[in-house]
Amino acid sequence: MKRTKTVTKAARKPSQERAHATVEAILEAAARIIEREGLGRSFGTNRIAREAGVSIGSLYEYFGSKDEIVRALCERHVRGVRDLIDSAFLELRDAEVTIAVGRVVDGLFALHSARPALQRILSHEFALQQGLEPYIASDRYTEEKLVAWLETRLPSVTREELTTRAFVAVRAARNVTIHTFAEDLPSEQRERVRRAVKELLLRTLDVP
Repeated sequence: MKRTKTVTKAARKPSQERAHATVEAILEAAARIIEREGLGRSFGTNRIAREAGVSIGSLYEYFGSKDEIVRALCERHVRGVRDLIDSAFLELRDAEVTIAVGRVVDGLFALHSARPALQRILSHEFALQQGLEPYIASDRYTEEKLVAWLETRLPSVTREELTTRAFVAVRAARNVTIHTFAEDLPSEQRERVRRAVKELLLRTLDVP
């Protein structure tokens, strides 16, 4: 008897406005479930499809599993951080360092505070699924932007020294921001931490 091969259909990328809207509906549905209930047994593709108001077939056109949906949510967050960095360096190219640092730190805190429960779970899950590489890649991207910006402000300082300062500043800002919301600090303490991060970055970058 001739055996038939099972062909796995690759999830397709959204290429049209309607397809993009479907993907966003699926991701937002998954995000709402995670915020309410976490990633327990109730979190599955059928549940996500019902929450999104789409058929299970439509969901599988774009995502092969619930893990792919979680990964997409994590990647969306990383893109949000990168978009924040891009816009900040574009808008603050000629700004005073205190203003530039303050705007970036405020932006990072706002990004995480918008949906703290979701970010708390995704930060943990993303590290389990993907390891540290996505965070490292994001940090390096920000570091390169920061070094280029510092070179215009501190032309007499070597690139090696600027890279060291940027390395410490970027990773300190990211880790403190993540832990601020992962540990669910009260609002008063969160505000003190945010001010402390700004002061730490200003001392680390040491830009007059």
